[in-house]
Amino acid sequence: MPEKRVPLSKPLTTHDGVKSEIVLREPNARDYISLKRVPFSIVFHQTVRVGEANDPQAATERQGELQTDYDLAFQWISRLSGIDTLILGTLGNRDTLRLIGALRDVVGETGDDQDDPKKVEEQVKN
Repeated sequence: MPEKRVPLSKPLTTHDGVKSEIVLREPNARDYISLKRVPFSIVFHQTVRVGEANDPQAATERQGELQTDYDLAFQWISRLSGIDTLILGTLGNRDTLRLIGALRDVVGETGDDQDDPKKVEEQVKN
């Protein structure tokens, strides 16, 4: 994935002029080294589905929840777009959520299933 284009609902005034979209370039090794981690993590919880809590026959299910470190996410977005975080901080809710989704697509593009949350959850269950 060479880049991801995110159209904005309202134009954004930047140091380079007014933008109607934000382009996230593909991350490189220096990005990962500098920022040290991605802003998304999966936290697994164990819940009882069937039977009483103390029943050894009760079936359990592991459920995952995607958590986002928004401060780190905007460091990534700033780095990949070349737009200062102070300027990005003026974006509205809709554009913020679109950018977070686009970032998830960009940093999650690994070419294999190792980082696919559904595949990871299936591996944890087995």
